[in-house]
Amino acid sequence: MIRDIFRKFALLTTIALAVIVVVFQLYRDTEAPAHLAKGQSASGVVGRGEAVMPQALPVAPAPAAEASQARPVPAEAGGATLMTAVAPAPQPVGGAARVATVAATPAADAPARARNDAGAAPSPRVQMMAAQEIRAQLSPRRYAMLATEIGARIRRLPVAESGRFRSGQLLAAFDCSIQKAQLDRSRAEMDATEKVLSANEQLDKFNSIGKVDLETSRSAFVKAKADVAVADAAMKKCDIHAPYDGRIAELKVREQQYVQPGQPLMEIIDDSALELEFIVPSRWMSWLRPGVPFKVTIDETGRSYPARFTRIGAKVDPASMSVKVAGQIEGAHGDLVAGMSGVIVAHPPEEPRPAAGKRRGADARAERAATEL
Repeated sequence: MIRDIFRKFALLTTIALAVIVVVFQLYRDTEAPAHLAKGQSASGVVGRGEAVMPQALPVAPAPAAEASQARPVPAEAGGATLMTAVAPAPQPVGGAARVATVAATPAADAPARARNDAGAAPSPRVQMMAAQEIRAQLSPRRYAMLATEIGARIRRLPVAESGRFRSGQLLAAFDCSIQKAQLDRSRAEMDATEKVLSANEQLDKFNSIGKVDLETSRSAFVKAKADVAVADAAMKKCDIHAPYDGRIAELKVREQQYVQPGQPLMEIIDDSALELEFIVPSRWMSWLRPGVPFKVTIDETGRSYPARFTRIGAKVDPASMSVKVAGQIEGAHGDLVAGMSGVIVAHPPEEPRPAAGKRRGADARAERAATEL
């Protein structure tokens, strides 16, 4: 019983001491500015608003954070009232208290406020869509992988790898002796069936041949004619001609090599107009349009080239929130080759900035609306 009473008494005593300590701390923080102001007036403040520090106390320069938190305190000096700023918490330097006083006027920061009011702050849309850098790669506008449609031996490859060619120029020639023989046989069969059909038609005029025999000879001629067309089409596949102007990017076969139908022969590209393909954030679609200019810096050449957007993807990738875009470099540049890569720099068009008066009026209306709410 007595032990419990002592325990409760000790607990109450501890709580009371804690409350006393907190109250004393608050009192000391409240009274500190008044004592500091008295110490400044005793140390001597001249009539021009300058504070003179006691010579016996070493003073260290106050940090910028403490100077910005200084509170103005009135001080009496020769019948004049001066505004002095007192550091909120003096720190000891070499065993002595440090006191910092700064002469200030109420309009000291007026020019800064005027400059801030006059300055045009960028809109959130412009801040969000600042100039961004996107990786891009040069690709030919047209390219194809040429393959053979017949089985034959390659007789000639007149254009070497990386060589240029013109539209209609011969790119590959095959040994088509077998296909030519098949064409000659088909033509001979067609001639024979044509003669039989002609004789049967003459006999039909005299009713000397049955209708079945006449139709059979006519069908044989049609079949022979179709065989000639097939053999002639195969002969036309013996030579491959360029579909457009360009270059051979890669040769996959060599002369005298036998190839099968469908086997790739060479890769050709049309490098007369190179395109840029890249991926951009989908939020760019709010301002991205075909014809919008941008610049591209190619890594291999170290130069910048003007370009324009030409195509925008038909759909947005929901996973990456991006869209595929294509652009074209303006002008002809002989130092550019397909496969080069670089960085594009696109600047979204800036919105017109409102005048300072209109902006302040809008801010005032927004404040009134917030107050009413």
